[in-house]
Amino acid sequence: MFADILDEHLPGPAQDAKTLHSSEQFEGNSLAIRSLRDLLHSPSNVKLHTLLDRISVDDTAALMPTSGTTGLPKVAIRTHRSMMLELEALADETANKPYEVRRLFCTPIFHAFSAPEMLFNALRLGHVSYFMGRFDESFAQRVHDFNITETFGAPAMLLRLTAMPGSYHLLKTLRCVAYGGAPLGGELRRRVLGMFRVPPRLIPVYGMTEGGWFARFKYPEEDGTGSVGRVIPGLEIKIDPTSDTQLGDKQRSGEVLVRRSQIMRGYLGNEEATSAAFEDGWLKTGDIGYLSNGKLYLIDRIKDIIKVNGWQVSPVELQNVLLQLEGVMESAVFGSGYGVEEHPVACIVRRSARLTAEAVREHLSSRLARYKVRTCEIRFVESIPKSSTGKVVKELLRKMAFPYNA
Repeated sequence: MFADILDEHLPGPAQDAKTLHSSEQFEGNSLAIRSLRDLLHSPSNVKLHTLLDRISVDDTAALMPTSGTTGLPKVAIRTHRSMMLELEALADETANKPYEVRRLFCTPIFHAFSAPEMLFNALRLGHVSYFMGRFDESFAQRVHDFNITETFGAPAMLLRLTAMPGSYHLLKTLRCVAYGGAPLGGELRRRVLGMFRVPPRLIPVYGMTEGGWFARFKYPEEDGTGSVGRVIPGLEIKIDPTSDTQLGDKQRSGEVLVRRSQIMRGYLGNEEATSAAFEDGWLKTGDIGYLSNGKLYLIDRIKDIIKVNGWQVSPVELQNVLLQLEGVMESAVFGSGYGVEEHPVACIVRRSARLTAEAVREHLSSRLARYKVRTCEIRFVESIPKSSTGKVVKELLRKMAFPYNA
């Protein structure tokens, strides 16, 4: 069935490759899967470079599914050229680091955030790497047992670590934590760094399934200004001010657009979505941001921005302020209502039932403009639902916040 899908949707070179190897890989209607060991000990006399010569750099290398957290899932087509340009841009200055690179991964290996380091650079650059099936309570112990110096994850993972104070001493070997998938608010950053006597570098990674990594900070640079990084070499980026959010210091923000050969060729079997994703050759990220001093800053997602009587309210800003309240363990904010009735809904996981909606509203009012708080609805929930990559699943959150409307 999968072969039929490829045959129907992929361009000529991929179809030719399927025909070329059909006698070797198919037995009847069943697909004969070859293991990595088989490939390393192939009985064939054909040299690797001969096989590679048959592959065009513009052939399909990977089909990468989007998360579908804000819409229907899609599958991005990435070429060999796309993947190699990204990997080359991410090549790290490992030799300059004053510690041995030993990595622990607990993120989905198939995801665009994880794949470059887990699937490719672990082999290309020879890093000692350990894989967990998923993040769990044993994470800190494994960091200690394997002398881990670098790890990758989502802010949700970091939030859980701060709630495990007994594990703090097990994390002391960490020197770098790269995170992606969601913003890391200032309060959560403060909590994480406060866990360490010698704090690790907290490095954001910004990108999309549709093109991989777009921005990061290379060693030894780190940043505490809230930037998501410097644009990786070779990637073009511009800000489209049509979705304007006026900032101070005469900064203009707008939708972040990116362009380079590392961007996907399109969505598998979905020409309509492919057309909507691009504007004059530029990929529309859906993120609102701005550039300053060579660094990229994100404000929020276009779809997530809440309009209250014409004013724009950022869920990320509200979530960060909520985390500053001692009784709040975790929070997520989304918009509800339409037109003049649109307003923010703050979902909160509280540490104890003593925290009241009135106390939360008072806290918000003391730190934010009145229009951002006046119509804000406070809902207490047992947990914040997330995808396997740490992103909040807003549709599930809505059902938890309003169970009688489900």
